Amino acid sequence: MSTLQSTQTAAAPVTTAASDTPIIAAATTPAVAAPATAAAVSTNADIASKTETANGETKPEPAEEKSALNERPRIWRSDTEKIIEEATRPLDTVADALQRPYVQKTLSSNLMEIMAWDLMETMTTENEYNQHIRRFLNILLGDDPETAHLELIDNYNMEDVRARDQLLQLVYESLARSDEFLHRVDESRSKITFAIEQRNQLKTRMEKTAGTAELLKGLEDARAQYKASWQRARELAVALDPDTPGPQLDSSDSADQRSKLQEERDRLYAEAVDKSNQIHNLLECARQLQLTSAQLLQVSK
Repeated sequence: MSTLQSTQTAAAPVTTAASDTPIIAAATTPAVAAPATAAAVSTNADIASKTETANGETKPEPAEEKSALNERPRIWRSDTEKIIEEATRPLDTVADALQRPYVQKTLSSNLMEIMAWDLMETMTTENEYNQHIRRFLNILLGDDPETAHLELIDNYNMEDVRARDQLLQLVYESLARSDEFLHRVDESRSKITFAIEQRNQLKTRMEKTAGTAELLKGLEDARAQYKASWQRARELAVALDPDTPGPQLDSSDSADQRSKLQEERDRLYAEAVDKSNQIHNLLECARQLQLTSAQLLQVSK
């Protein structure tokens, strides 16, 4: 970082012995040109060692620096450029956007990758920025973050103050759009979460009413049983009433037995009437539940 700072402190053109190409050090604010210091000269010499010569030949880096760079693992995978190109190509339709691999991407183990994907998603429709953002991301996520500023100088001709400020403005605007995009994503996520909770509640209520058919069948069976009890009570009534045609009790039956039969008859009558009313109410409730279940199913679709 000290190298970048030293390039920003001087504004006078300096010609190094390694190259005949003048390199103009950028200044943060417009000012009168000042004499180049020894630090600026050495900085420009370092920068010039990474740029092309007047003949167009790239100077080789020291062997020890190359080996150090090779030992550093890349943050991106080998298909980084291909992924970025896919992410920054122009959009045609909404369906096209939904079919893109990076839109369907849900999980990532790399925080830098997530941030880069969000940035590129925001920039997809900003076609005039795509080329700059692609190169910028490739440099910042390259092998050596410590020398990324030097690579930016080489790739963007950063001797020019205006060019550098334009790039910084571009990056700031991109990050601002990325923040806005993330805010919209967060709002959408909240709405989706709420909708999922509502749907889960509907499913829970539907599961509770899913047994309506079984309930109706059980109630019908209960009604049949109580009809049988009612029929038995009627038979007992006929047996106890001598004036009613039908099978009668023998005269030899004791009065105690007749009294027990009368009590059983009365109990069966009362039970049958009570259960019949309960069954009627339960059937009505079951029909209401069935109607509610159908309405919930229609709403949840």
